[in-house]
Amino acid sequence: MIHLVTLDAPPQRTGGIASWVEDTALALQAQGAKVCLHAPDTKSARGWDAVQPFSVRRMWGRSWGRHQGRWVRLQLPRAIKPGDAVIYSTWRLAEHAAAKVQVPQAITVHGSDLSAVGADGHRFVATCGQVQSVLTVSAYLKRLAKALGVQASVVPMPLAPAPLRGGFGPELLVVARLTPLKGVDRVIRLAKALGRPLRVLGDGPQAAALKTMGQGVVFEGRVSRERVFQAMDHAAATLLLSKAGSGGQGAEGLGLVLLEAQARGCPVISSGTGGLAEATEQGLILADSDTPDLDRVRTFLKDLGAGERARNWVRTRHSPILCAKVLLEALS
Repeated sequence: MIHLVTLDAPPQRTGGIASWVEDTALALQAQGAKVCLHAPDTKSARGWDAVQPFSVRRMWGRSWGRHQGRWVRLQLPRAIKPGDAVIYSTWRLAEHAAAKVQVPQAITVHGSDLSAVGADGHRFVATCGQVQSVLTVSAYLKRLAKALGVQASVVPMPLAPAPLRGGFGPELLVVARLTPLKGVDRVIRLAKALGRPLRVLGDGPQAAALKTMGQGVVFEGRVSRERVFQAMDHAAATLLLSKAGSGGQGAEGLGLVLLEAQARGCPVISSGTGGLAEATEQGLILADSDTPDLDRVRTFLKDLGAGERARNWVRTRHSPILCAKVLLEALS
């Protein structure tokens, strides 16, 4: 049994880690592994849990953001049997449990859990020293881990093949939590400068301020993953113009949404911050996201072959099979 431990899981969470957890569980299951997903308990999850092809074990506890490692330590070891293995979706979940679990364990690193680790760097290093493998979703995060003295390998994203979309309209799309570092304000200004409509999917503390930035922007708030895919199938491009704090703190680890868009044939534009450049190899990276070259953006948006090239590129680098292979080797 492979125990996949996470703080973020569907249906109550719809962000990058929650999507990765669901896709990874399915990828491992498809390769013949038995999977048990461990996530915080919520009444709204019971219907979702019941229809999954893998087992789901809900953990009780309060103040998960602060005490997640302790709750995992109290509950995970009871479920472990000889021959099992554990994958933690972030290092903080493993901080107190890893020493108590005597089976192969791996930690995955997705973004700000490392790029914004700050003064907790020593805790990250100590926790990683208690597990068999550390896996990052990008070479950028691998370099950050190495700078702290932690050796890691890069794991591909478990993106399932998607049919090439039939067509697209003029609308630009951004899918993100509405916080200052996501750079949604940059996307709004760019859409205005291009004279393009913009659709924003996501919510967050900056929502009210962003809604005052003018007309031509549709805010849908938090939506299902299926709705995100539907919007990607009709968008001219998906954008993620993220920023980083002082010294690169909080930079994007990779940008799963950009890979999801390209897997469907939707071109992408990014700021290249953190690991975004790795996800935008077949897209457009803006040298200056605050004062972008508008002619270059317009030329990119007119390239009718950009989406198909991006889709083909993603399929060679990311897939459920590739992801499961790396994870299973890390635990062997």
